[in-house]
Amino acid sequence: MSTTQMQYAGAAAELAEEPLSIYISRTFRAPRQRVFEAWTRPEQMLKWRGPEGWEVLEAQSDSRPGGEHRVVVRGTPKPRSEADRPVEVTGASWGTYLDIEPYSLVRFTWRADWAPDEESVVTVRLSDSQDGGTLMDFTHDKFLTPQSAQGHNQGWSSAFNKLTKFLEG
Repeated sequence: MSTTQMQYAGAAAELAEEPLSIYISRTFRAPRQRVFEAWTRPEQMLKWRGPEGWEVLEAQSDSRPGGEHRVVVRGTPKPRSEADRPVEVTGASWGTYLDIEPYSLVRFTWRADWAPDEESVVTVRLSDSQDGGTLMDFTHDKFLTPQSAQGHNQGWSSAFNKLTKFLEG
């Protein structure tokens, strides 16, 4: 089961007062500990972080409040128009862990070199699902523009397809 929704803040003038956010809910046929470790252990992050078709080149994680994380990916973004040529790029995201509660919460700041003026916050809440797996409630908020929220929504949704394959495969 998958739910995705974006919350827009309204008119562009209001963006500073009400940052944009995305929410994605996924259920995995895996125990909470396994899902939590996929979010916090670098050797597991290498297997799924980044959109489908993209390679994770590097993953670092010091999963404690104040600890840092960093992921470097390489891939070819979809062209925005027919005139655009597909070009392979490398991108990095990084930040600081704000809250860590083993097997139930991972919360961290998010910065990315493709959006250098934007610092957002990712919150991952894990709970037991009715079918014996793990329910993940994912929120990424404080985007500066609808375009950034939409791009991250597409990227995370694709990465969660990889996470499903990694956890359930």
